[in-house]
Amino acid sequence: MDVSCEAAAAVEAMAVPPRLRLVCTDGPCAGQTFDTDSLKSFCFTIGRVKKAKMYMKDQAVSEKHAEVSWNGLSWTLRDVGSSNGSRVNGAKLQPYRVHVLQAGEHVTFGTHTIATVELEERTLRDVTVEQLLRAYFESRCQAMEEASTQAALDMAQRCHRSLDALLLAEPAQA
Repeated sequence: MDVSCEAAAAVEAMAVPPRLRLVCTDGPCAGQTFDTDSLKSFCFTIGRVKKAKMYMKDQAVSEKHAEVSWNGLSWTLRDVGSSNGSRVNGAKLQPYRVHVLQAGEHVTFGTHTIATVELEERTLRDVTVEQLLRAYFESRCQAMEEASTQAALDMAQRCHRSLDALLLAEPAQA
């Protein structure tokens, strides 16, 4: 296989990320639209602080509330342990669990801000090489971070179970 065929195969293996828009329809952020084209990123935080790529001026939204990212196949949402939580179509998201976003879903951040998910499908002709590479590498970095976070959580749970078992064990008689 020559280099041009390898490059073509690599490009085919990369999914083209659809354009994601979160359109705030209710709450303090009503009227705001967060668009991945203007954010120029494929992994970003949602929060009440201005350094968040998706800044929401809503007291019920945590400083670092949630993360939205492209995982190489779909856009995902993950609540990062926010105080008031996140909901999709009324169902509470479990903290740190990944939810695959679907067009038309209604996401509630905190208690008042509701955003509608809009996805616009694209082809290779609709994106630049830079966008495609950025999406690919950001999704790989995000996958590594999520895997290490999950491994750390699993290890902490095993430690707690072991400690509980030790504390509940009958004391050895001398």
